[in-house]
Amino acid sequence: HADDSRRARARLTRRDRMRLPVHGGPAPVLELFPLEAAAAAGAEESTAPTQMSLPAAPTSEPPKAPFVGLRDVVQNAPKDFRCALDGKLLCDPVVSPAGIVFERSTLASWLHMHGPQCPMTGVPLQMEDCQRSPEIRKKAAGWARAATRQHTEKHARKTRKKA
Repeated sequence: HADDSRRARARLTRRDRMRLPVHGGPAPVLELFPLEAAAAAGAEESTAPTQMSLPAAPTSEPPKAPFVGLRDVVQNAPKDFRCALDGKLLCDPVVSPAGIVFERSTLASWLHMHGPQCPMTGVPLQMEDCQRSPEIRKKAAGWARAATRQHTEKHARKTRKKA
């Protein structure tokens, strides 16, 4: 948990284009990840400094492009880029021995709650049986980037026409 808090805080406070975008700024979300837990995780690692120093989250940053919500982007995601279990866009896809693609965290939760059987076929299944798929992840991320770009450009054209 502390490790997750450290990673989440780092991702939310990055200053480059890899920062996790949060509508309205990251401050409310950062409250969900206690600094003490993040600092404790950093202290447990032998190469990490004993105290974490994260850059201050920007309070108000003017958007460089129109805000595109995740819902807008994934609404029309191809079936190949969606989890077979919940239909959401794949971020960390795993492939079962039967060839079914799941979001890793969704499948792990399902297996934890329902026992070691495939939610789609009913055959015995363990997380260890599933292989991560960086190829599908790259394709899904590429699709999401292109869809975001296309949506943003389309919105910008509409805005210019109104002006």
